[in-house]
Amino acid sequence: KALWTVSGSGAIIGDIPDFTKTRTNTGTGSVSHRSALRIPAGSKYSDQTGQIQTTNVSSIAYFTPLGDIRMFDGDNDFIVSHPLKDTIKEFNFTHRHKIHAVIDSENDQAIWFFPTGVNTEPNKCAVWNYRYGVWYVWETMPFSSAAEIDTSNDAALLLVGQSLTATGGR
Repeated sequence: KALWTVSGSGAIIGDIPDFTKTRTNTGTGSVSHRSALRIPAGSKYSDQTGQIQTTNVSSIAYFTPLGDIRMFDGDNDFIVSHPLKDTIKEFNFTHRHKIHAVIDSENDQAIWFFPTGVNTEPNKCAVWNYRYGVWYVWETMPFSSAAEIDTSNDAALLLVGQSLTATGGR
């Protein structure tokens, strides 16, 4: 129920690795490691009053068990998903471990796939265009995994996989 930072050199001194873990000031943690994304500095989002804010540093955005998406700037967290708060709160808490995210760097978007209602597999996406600070909802997105890859013809291609192995990917 929190985010932790790890610091140190990693050197082994005696039998002890030089690492220190410290609990941060965040209000809550992430539903899984697959729901966290690195968002570049200069990203825009709407605060709770609807005003557009801009980040100063590269941050981590993550889906929380409280039904929101937050940014962690290294010290504190803040909610960035205010425009989609009702949609994101529909997520199926029992299947929260299936929530995952991907960056679409070509379009400056962060995409979170999540199951809603009685669905056991992801069926909706919360999409944040961090260049403009705009949120979208994509429905009927039954993808259990996603990654951005480069190919011989494209520097940024989104590859997604269906939750049913008989269906395949796109």
